[in-house]
Amino acid sequence: MQERIPGVDALRGLAALAVCWFHITITTAILNDGIVRSTGTYGWLGVEVFFVISGFIIPYALQRSGYKVKNYPMFLLKRITRLDPPYLASIVLVIAVAFLFTLSPHYSGEKFAIDPVGLLLHLGYLNVIFHHPWLNPVYWTLAIEFQYYLLVGLMFSLISHKRRIIRVLTFGLLGLTAVLIRRGEYIFAFMFLFLMGMSVFQYFQKIVGRWEFGILILAAAIGVYWSLGMSFTIAGLIGVGGILFLRIRNPILNFLGMISYSLYLIHPPVTRLVLGLGRRFAVNQPLQILLVMAALGMSIFAAYLLYLLVEKPAQRWSSSFKYRTSLGRKQASADADELSFDAGM
Repeated sequence: MQERIPGVDALRGLAALAVCWFHITITTAILNDGIVRSTGTYGWLGVEVFFVISGFIIPYALQRSGYKVKNYPMFLLKRITRLDPPYLASIVLVIAVAFLFTLSPHYSGEKFAIDPVGLLLHLGYLNVIFHHPWLNPVYWTLAIEFQYYLLVGLMFSLISHKRRIIRVLTFGLLGLTAVLIRRGEYIFAFMFLFLMGMSVFQYFQKIVGRWEFGILILAAAIGVYWSLGMSFTIAGLIGVGGILFLRIRNPILNFLGMISYSLYLIHPPVTRLVLGLGRRFAVNQPLQILLVMAALGMSIFAAYLLYLLVEKPAQRWSSSFKYRTSLGRKQASADADELSFDAGM
């Protein structure tokens, strides 16, 4: 079985770049209305593409590694050791940038302070549940992703079951959670997007046939439209189509896919720093465009450094933990640590 899915790196690279560009062009209020600013309008939908990718790639990787529910603690350990080191490093950077801003003679905001309870809640992705603000606006999707890992590790045998009735009941049960629990701090609000990815996994692994796959995608798309709206539905279908049909092997997009998690984590503080330092010099449209391009370039450069110094070692550390087969032998696994992006906006 192939090690990587052609096009997934490119897809997640594009999604990460879209989210980054959205934050730089839209949420920072640097650019005046115009063509350049409008290009970032729908960049936030990259998050929904990531949810579809995760819905597909995690069960795909679990099947490849011979995962069983008895491996659940090891699966979570691998996820935590893969994701938390760059996440924690980005928290340190966010705090450092916030502190540096208070040292500027032009700063007129509140005095620098850290909420110790809110900071501690970041360790379990629990801030939104206990109503404490995130230090970084993108962290909320890490909480959604982690909830997905908790769920998929337990339900993998049902998602990949050979009996159609079991799969249909599982799909229906998960879809029902999206109908009944629509609070945005929980995975259930986005469940139909993850179900899109799970359906692609089932089709990709020949667990379901073409007609059953079409029905599942149609049902999931209707669910996304009903629960979230048309923009989310289009983003979800782009994610599905990208996994199935995108076959780009572009070195630039592959590079962006490689650093996508680091880029996602680190671009908000880097953008804040670059735009904060340059804002008073961007007195006209050309200089504003130059400034946002500088913010994008510095975000990519910083993400590459984070990838080299923290994320890549974390990948190796995570991969050192192996599942055990039914015979008790450790089984080498090419798991989601190497294959998925693991985040949203």
